[in-house]
Amino acid sequence: MKRKFWSGFTSVMLAVAFLLQAGNLAWKMYQGKQPQAAIAPAKQYARVQMDWNAVKLESNVWKIHREGQADSYLLGTYHIGKKGDAMNPALKDLIARNQKIITEVVSEPPEAEIKNLAQNAMRSNVPLTEKMGRRPFDTLVRKMNTYPEGKSLSQNLKYVKPWAGVLFVMGLRDKDEDGNTGAESFIYRETARLGKEHGALETHTEATMYFALIPDDLAVAMLNDWVAHSEDSEESKALEAAYRQGEFSKMPALHTKMFSPDPDGKNTSLTLPQQEAVNEWFVQDLLIARNKNWLPKMKQEMAQQPTLFAVGAAHLMGSQGLIALLRQEGYTVTPEPGLKVWR
Repeated sequence: MKRKFWSGFTSVMLAVAFLLQAGNLAWKMYQGKQPQAAIAPAKQYARVQMDWNAVKLESNVWKIHREGQADSYLLGTYHIGKKGDAMNPALKDLIARNQKIITEVVSEPPEAEIKNLAQNAMRSNVPLTEKMGRRPFDTLVRKMNTYPEGKSLSQNLKYVKPWAGVLFVMGLRDKDEDGNTGAESFIYRETARLGKEHGALETHTEATMYFALIPDDLAVAMLNDWVAHSEDSEESKALEAAYRQGEFSKMPALHTKMFSPDPDGKNTSLTLPQQEAVNEWFVQDLLIARNKNWLPKMKQEMAQQPTLFAVGAAHLMGSQGLIALLRQEGYTVTPEPGLKVWR
């Protein structure tokens, strides 16, 4: 599996960050205890076809209109920035124009949620060392330790469930990457500075539980594949470049390539069925299911006040993206001038 799956254009990474930060402390404080509260499984829907090119992505900012309601806006974001990136004043203006700002998750979940989530992720009857095998596990740890925050994340890796191991790896960032300069981080800070009301489309737990859907054997295969193929794919690099340059119309076709299997196995150690399973999980669960979860809350919020919804750009695209789903609900969704997050 190419690094495309680890490249952070879904905001689950925001939830992951807190899980990772809390993981070591939570394990030491609550080792061996049962989770404080049962965690509901992620909601799934019937599988549907995703046509990435069904909506022409002319912009990353879209106006949502319905007669009798104030207009709201939908912003497609890129969650991870580069060190030294600064916020474009145009993003500040967009935030200022809306009464309420809603992101995928809040910036900081309650402490009880962090502890319960970390506990659930780290409570496993069979250590990851046994599920992977000692040699592959040690290779994974060495690979993780080459990243800036890798050693802190690999300390308790053997205790986590395989799906949580996937989360740990997804939390790694290259030396030039910075979550504090991602679009959501800018939005959190500017929203607070302006005293705007801030809400979320889901909890950190709800977002993270979509990773718990990954079967153990598939998660182990994903971890092994990351060790062998952790480099950014060409599509991943092109996606970031397109977003930064405001060439949003290029992004749907790149997603089509990203979620097409690699039958020759040149860039992955996953079998073809495993590739298809990962693609299905990513598209159907991480993207489409969450879009459908969010839609009722979006409708409710838009009926109350002009709202800016900021979500990963992938959630806007295609026949099952938010633009298409909102149009199916009778909203007029039209592109605004594109907005560059970074100046």
